[in-house]
Amino acid sequence: MQSTIKPMDITDMGNDFTLADINGRYISLSVDNDRPTHVIAHQTQIDRFAFLVQPEQHPEKILQSHIGFMNVMYMGRPLLTPEQFDDYLTQSLMM
Repeated sequence: MQSTIKPMDITDMGNDFTLADINGRYISLSVDNDRPTHVIAHQTQIDRFAFLVQPEQHPEKILQSHIGFMNVMYMGRPLLTPEQFDDYLTQSLMM
């Protein structure tokens, strides 16, 4: 069974969003176990999200940022820029 890619796009939210805004969008797109698999956001929004979330909520971000890689997650879903998501889709289709 192949999993379905269901992105949650927050690029229209601007840069003044709150965690409540993100939670509301996530809930509105979730039906039973059908939930977003990725979050698409501009880099400035990813930076804002990382600022809003307490460091202990994202231990992988803290550990990986020391080696030059930042992995920001929301509800276990990666936050990706539109370009990163396009690359992900391209690589997924090639498999």
